[in-house]
Amino acid sequence: MRAKDRVRIALRNLKAGRQMAGKIVFGIMFVFVLLLCSLMCIQSFIVYTEEFNDKHSADCYYYQEIEGGEVSDAWVVSLKEYSHREKEHYHAGDVSVLCTIRPTYKEKEFTAGSVGLSLDGRIYPYAESFIFNRKPYQNIYGDTAPIEMALYQEGLSIFPDKLTGRYKSNPALGSYPVAPGEIMLDTHILETYGIEAREELLGKKVSIIDLETEEVLVNEYILTGILEADFLSVRESLTADDYHMEHIYVNLRKEDYSQFAVSKGSIRYYFKDFEEYVKQCEWRDSILRLDVLQMYSSEESEIKLTEKGIEYCLLYWIMHGVGKLLGLIAAGVGIIISFSVFYLIEFYRNRNARYFAMLEAIGMERRDRTVIFSVEICFIMFAATGFSIYLSLLFILLMNFFTTQALSFHMVLDVKVSLLAIAAGWIYFFVCLRIIMGKEGLYRLSIAGCKVEDGGTNDKFTDGTKDTGASGNS
Repeated sequence: MRAKDRVRIALRNLKAGRQMAGKIVFGIMFVFVLLLCSLMCIQSFIVYTEEFNDKHSADCYYYQEIEGGEVSDAWVVSLKEYSHREKEHYHAGDVSVLCTIRPTYKEKEFTAGSVGLSLDGRIYPYAESFIFNRKPYQNIYGDTAPIEMALYQEGLSIFPDKLTGRYKSNPALGSYPVAPGEIMLDTHILETYGIEAREELLGKKVSIIDLETEEVLVNEYILTGILEADFLSVRESLTADDYHMEHIYVNLRKEDYSQFAVSKGSIRYYFKDFEEYVKQCEWRDSILRLDVLQMYSSEESEIKLTEKGIEYCLLYWIMHGVGKLLGLIAAGVGIIISFSVFYLIEFYRNRNARYFAMLEAIGMERRDRTVIFSVEICFIMFAATGFSIYLSLLFILLMNFFTTQALSFHMVLDVKVSLLAIAAGWIYFFVCLRIIMGKEGLYRLSIAGCKVEDGGTNDKFTDGTKDTGASGNS
């Protein structure tokens, strides 16, 4: 029999049993929609996690605010010990300690216009300059802009290795001020005071002078390093509450401790990625209740989460909690519908039993009958696939609207994942059909109930029906 004739017979069979075929198409379509949408949600979350880790690596930390106080050896030692102990407690990958210091004799912040920068005896006053499209770290842009200093000592890391590795080049020229009496400046404050950042400046003596009172804040400290100010954009997040944009890092001499006090500070516990961030989070219930204020006001908890960290925790728990539950429900519904589909296919097969018996009686080969039934199933699968793609697209677009508004989570339409889901659906149905219908698979489908036992007008078939002279497609 020609292939064209086989297809024509298959189409006529489907047309004759269009009501039953429509039910089968609807059932298969529903299973395909569940499979497509589930895989799309999983793929969207994987992409979201990768992009989130890339865009918000600076937010991947817990932090604890440091109360202001005087600087002393005992205080610094206890701060180091505490930060490393808490780092082990939270299984963090790195810890960073940032302490903003101010002179004790002056309560107000120093401003750019009142501070002079002395380099090898030459005093450089603030040189106002215009910067187009100013970046966040370029915060010295007028006489009233604050000038802040940060305390640095070996063991009080200010730049975690995780972020340093992400920077495009070496973030510092020279070295950090590891010894007392050393200082590090960044390129922004040098440019602000009209000094060109170059390697020849390393080793020179730097003093910071209060021009209003002529008080020397930092007297002849050795410049050991020049930091690329752009690196602050890698470390600092615009959404973080513990914002630190100091451009001076100083390792105080012991005799200078009494002249300075800590005005603000924070200990940051950095994690490798946001998955580790979530695993160590102890405030799941408060975040799921959106009761963050109560979590922060708790006397037992001094640790805080960043805004982006809370956002990721919330979405992670929804996807892994509610998502798993919905996945189990979808799998259960899919299995139930699959059994219904196989029952309908069995019913559809039995409906055509006499018709196939007639085809056998007039000499149609077993192979042709098998191909006809296979073509019918393929047409049904193609129709179900087309409808499922259309409905899945509508569902994903609708879901994307709500997730974008509520959680800033975008659904991803991935062609490869869609093809994988469709292929998995086809394999699933054909494997199940072969298992359910027996070892002979589609061959049994084509001839089941179609063998003639007796001749004449009272011919009987193996399914127990009696020949009335009419076929299923007459």
